[in-house]
Amino acid sequence: MRIPNRVWIAMSGAALAFGIQAAHAQATIKSISADQTRVMLVDGKATIRFTVNGEAPEHSNCGIIIDYSGVDTPDNRKINNSDGLLPKVVEHVFVRPGAYDVKARGGRVGGTLGCSGRAMVQIVVTEPTPSAAMPRPEVMSATACYQGWRFSQSSADRKIGAFTCKPRRSDMQAPEKRIECPANLVYFEKGATYGCAP
Repeated sequence: MRIPNRVWIAMSGAALAFGIQAAHAQATIKSISADQTRVMLVDGKATIRFTVNGEAPEHSNCGIIIDYSGVDTPDNRKINNSDGLLPKVVEHVFVRPGAYDVKARGGRVGGTLGCSGRAMVQIVVTEPTPSAAMPRPEVMSATACYQGWRFSQSSADRKIGAFTCKPRRSDMQAPEKRIECPANLVYFEKGATYGCAP
């Protein structure tokens, strides 16, 4: 059966209009940012929150892919009314130190075609410094001193956990049994005064 020319023209016009509407509704990636661009591993991991921003008309329906320098598995997200439009926030956990180029680009996610545009942000993940790797000083309280001695700790001492036990009477002597100090401190005595110092 031969389709009249005017029907072909109408069908072509409808397809063209649909194509224009679909192109107009396409989301476009403009930027990607990180809540911190330099981070230290803590207990072997570092979490960074990335935000992909751009333009996403109400009827957008496309996919974005976030690559982490090809080291870790990429994150894939759909941009549409049901899955959320832009901005899109994604958290990623890094477990290795290094410099990473984190890229957001359009890509097929399931059966959804990719969004347009691309963007990149650079981040650095570092090993913990020796001081950060050390255990935090133990918080000491008045119960660290034996009965009859007064607990003393300055603001500088609190930073490292050091403390002094001072006698309440002038005729007192240091206790026979030494107290146990935290791992980063050593026991000391001076007359009837004793405690834990660096």
